[in-house]
Amino acid sequence: MKVIVNQSDSVLKVVFSKGFDENNKEVLKTKTLPDLRTSASNEAFYEAAKFMHSMQKHDMKKVTRHEAYELLEDKE
Repeated sequence: MKVIVNQSDSVLKVVFSKGFDENNKEVLKTKTLPDLRTSASNEAFYEAAKFMHSMQKHDMKKVTRHEAYELLEDKE
């Protein structure tokens, strides 16, 4: 069986540190930008994350790119 792979979505997730709670545990907040152009470079994703960071008062902890793929069975 042959499988056809179609990239269907790219999502940028940026994790910010909002400080520490009363138990000294770090409080993290994730901001998500869905439906980004799948052909965009990793550098463009990181620049978007830096732009998001410039509008925040919190420290940026992590930047991730998530890709979604649709898998279809090739009937030929």
